[in-house]
Amino acid sequence: MTDLSGLSIRFSELEAQLDAVEATKKFVRSDLLEGHYIDNDQFLSWRVKARNLLSQACGRESEHYKDFEKYEKALYVGDTNYGMMKRLKAIFLAAKEDFERGHELRLLSEAENDMNFFQCNEKITIERQDGSRHENVAAMVSDKMILIPDVNIPIEPNDAILRQIPSGLVERFIVTEHGYHSGMSGPGITGIQPHYRVRYRREGKESPGNPGYVVHVTGENSRVNIHSTDNSSNAVVHHTYDLNQLTNELVQLRTALVDRAQTTEHYVAIGAVASAEAAAKAGEQSKVDQALSSLGAAGRWVFDTAKEIGVQVATGALKAKLGL
Repeated sequence: MTDLSGLSIRFSELEAQLDAVEATKKFVRSDLLEGHYIDNDQFLSWRVKARNLLSQACGRESEHYKDFEKYEKALYVGDTNYGMMKRLKAIFLAAKEDFERGHELRLLSEAENDMNFFQCNEKITIERQDGSRHENVAAMVSDKMILIPDVNIPIEPNDAILRQIPSGLVERFIVTEHGYHSGMSGPGITGIQPHYRVRYRREGKESPGNPGYVVHVTGENSRVNIHSTDNSSNAVVHHTYDLNQLTNELVQLRTALVDRAQTTEHYVAIGAVASAEAAAKAGEQSKVDQALSSLGAAGRWVFDTAKEIGVQVATGALKAKLGL
């Protein structure tokens, strides 16, 4: 039996991988070539994986699969692999959208069969992050989702949903996706009104009347202490740079990184360096710091490259933000 959820996740993974391939785009001019090109080895690897996914998710007789094969070749003299990538990306994203829409309809059908859709005879409390509460809300709770017909209640990720069970304990569910649906109708589907299909994670159980804490914090190194006293102090050090010099050095660094990149993490890091470069050019140091802090696993690779090519201001900024 095909794992439809697994295929949906795979679509998202390959979409992210294609973004990384696209980030390798370079303009090439020579006696034989002129135009934008991407890393051919990475692009070939992605095409093999994407073609296999379309075969599983859509079938080899589907229009998506046929079009993918049709446009997976040069169409004219001077056509580049970047041009091919743009064509295949459009087909891939169309297939992803159609697959996910069909997957939603299948989930809805399962929900109707398993839960007598909209016969919501449970009462829940929705506790929003701003501290407001909506009580006695009709709902139906399952292992997969919480169906809520009342779409006039605002629901957002990280809101809490409380349900009292017969033992007297209160279950807490934290919203991960509000799952708003505007309703639908079609073959085999009786008119369905707008509703929420909330996805959640379980937080645990607590005694009735104990709604927990709603805490808002701002600033760097913020802390919250519940039933305890914190006598420590924060030290926040801000590093300042010559942003004009940093902009020039980040351009040099990005160029060097593109030439050396080999993995998906490398290409993601190049995007972060490009964001830092744009922020430095705009004179926004806080955004420079934010971008450099997001380098992740490839941070050391970026730092070592900066040090090797001798961009001293960029090297200092990376060292400060990466804690090296």
